[in-house]
Amino acid sequence: SDISAESANNLLQGVMYKRGICLKDNFHDKNCTVFAIMKDGTARIMTQSAYSNVKGDIMEAIGGRQEVLTSGVVTTVKNNKNDPRTAIGVSADRNKVIILIIDGRKPDHSNGAEYPVLGNILKAMGAYNGINLDGGGSSTFAVSKEGGFELRNQPRSKENGPVVEREVVNGLAIISK
Repeated sequence: SDISAESANNLLQGVMYKRGICLKDNFHDKNCTVFAIMKDGTARIMTQSAYSNVKGDIMEAIGGRQEVLTSGVVTTVKNNKNDPRTAIGVSADRNKVIILIIDGRKPDHSNGAEYPVLGNILKAMGAYNGINLDGGGSSTFAVSKEGGFELRNQPRSKENGPVVEREVVNGLAIISK
């Protein structure tokens, strides 16, 4: 379902654009970042100050959290906690997007990751810049199947808890045209 501008402003941590229309143009706090597809088709990871200089050129965007990879250098931001994570990276030429989902909270399956681990994985996969989007039970990966969607990871809200498909305010969809 489509999210209303009012709902976006009340629930989203950062900016949101859909089909070139800005649904939310402010940030929850100084750690918020942006992943965007620009009107020229390139992808960008950016800070709040960079965003303010290019916001008129954005086609699609979603707010993110901590930078984990900046200009090819893994950031030192740590939270000393392995958790499920969702991250996104962009190559130096801005033509390749890497989406990373790491399960966690189930030691016999996956322990999760700290932010520097996300940065290192994104870099190894060809990213030049990358951000943490969200984590926990929000880190869900599904693929389209006839008649619906198939869950492809094991999202968990608590340690060794059940697999939980949690409702979230926004997300990313990769669509083949």
